Amino acid sequence: MAQGRKPKPTHLKVVQGNPGKRALPANEPKPKRDRPRKPANLDGTASKIWDVLAGETDNMGVLTTADGPALRMLCEAWSDFFEAKRIISAYGSMTYETVGAAGKMVKLHPAQKVKENADSRIRQWFTEFGLTPSARSKVERAFDEDECDTIDDLFTGGSAAG
Repeated sequence: MAQGRKPKPTHLKVVQGNPGKRALPANEPKPKRDRPRKPANLDGTASKIWDVLAGETDNMGVLTTADGPALRMLCEAWSDFFEAKRIISAYGSMTYETVGAAGKMVKLHPAQKVKENADSRIRQWFTEFGLTPSARSKVERAFDEDECDTIDDLFTGGSAAG
């Protein structure tokens, strides 16, 4: 079942207006914009992917300390994809033949389903982090509280101190 549009971040509603006049969350969490700590028990491939993606998403300004579990899920999905791809390459085919009650059948290698599932998970996580061209247009940079001291800073992009 479709869930509809994702809610607009509160800071954007403040800047762009709130045409629906719905109450804005009073205590919305604002995690610190920083790289989360890399989990110690990632496998080798997922660990390498973490290093690259943590750097890219941090440079894009979308990574916060609260994003560790989500980033881990993305890295593990990508690791699953590469492992399934390696298994399929070693086997030499995405299909295999078997003989059942109905005779000879061609079946999909089980690793192909793992690969397809991992691909789907990767695409979903890429969207969350703004790692595709269309997703980038929908993701907002996370900002530190230090970056915006007042509501005026949201409108001007400046700092009250400067």
